[in-house]
Amino acid sequence: MNFIHLGMRNGGGIGDSIPRVSFKYMKGEIFAGKLIYEHCFYLLIDLIFINLVLGEIVESFNEIRSQENIKIQDKENKCFICDIDRYYCKEDFEEHRKKKHYLFDYIYVYLYLTNINTQELTPAETYILGQINSQKTDWFPVVEDNENKSS
Repeated sequence: MNFIHLGMRNGGGIGDSIPRVSFKYMKGEIFAGKLIYEHCFYLLIDLIFINLVLGEIVESFNEIRSQENIKIQDKENKCFICDIDRYYCKEDFEEHRKKKHYLFDYIYVYLYLTNINTQELTPAETYILGQINSQKTDWFPVVEDNENKSS
């Protein structure tokens, strides 16, 4: 365990931690055993183990990046209000998002309903405020083509 501990911390691997053995002054079997031990340590610990750990780190970052790309694609290619995909929208998608389902219009409705006296609300406004308070989106409009979009 001491060799593994020292071998991981030293820049040259296990060779920096154990005494040097020279073929000239030692028996061939001892030198060969040390040579095999150092190379096995290098292959198993330095190459394989560290590359496995680094591979897991890279894999995690790739997964995070792919999730971010999916979020960006959804933001650019789906209507926030009705969730229709750009490719299934029968009209110009940007016009759909800016005129029919302009996000800030819904924010304005939310702000209006939360800042007005509840006794001044119409029945439709009372329904929408109730949906907002119960965190439901049933009051958002649904496009007829929404069932044709891909799952």
